[in-house]
Amino acid sequence: MNNTHFKQGFSLIELLIVIFIVALVYFLGFGTFSISSAKHTVIRPKKFIADISHSYKSGKLMCIDMCDTCIFKPDLYSKAIPIKQKIDLKKDTKAYTIQNGQNIEKIDFGKYHGHKICMLLDFYTNGSHSKLILEDKKHIYFINSLDDDTIEVNSLEDAKELWIKDKKPLYNLGDFY
Repeated sequence: MNNTHFKQGFSLIELLIVIFIVALVYFLGFGTFSISSAKHTVIRPKKFIADISHSYKSGKLMCIDMCDTCIFKPDLYSKAIPIKQKIDLKKDTKAYTIQNGQNIEKIDFGKYHGHKICMLLDFYTNGSHSKLILEDKKHIYFINSLDDDTIEVNSLEDAKELWIKDKKPLYNLGDFY
């Protein structure tokens, strides 16, 4: 009779090597895929302001690092809440205000923890927020104070006209406060 001995399974070391190789392939291949798919969504400024005003009732919205990162502070003593959406503003974004009802003036918001602030908006409990004009190489936006609608305009002069027009309802402050 032929007495042959057949191996019935894998040794423990062989199984550990296979598990190690499968785990290595998974972490190298699929690990980077899942990290890249978890990036922040990018939205236009028109939708961004509306989303923020519906999510947070009062506080400060601050965008730093050339508008790559935005945070919200409900009050002076609260921790900053990172905003999941990324606003689609370019690195050369400039912010403007209107002084004395006629002069367009560039705003320098300063720094927050060593990072230059490119946009700063105050949100108030009555549903309004501060007005602002944003300009990059391709777009100019007027951020209205009483409405969530951010209006894209053709020039800074057009934004100035909207600013002045938006100011007229505030003369009767009792209507809003």
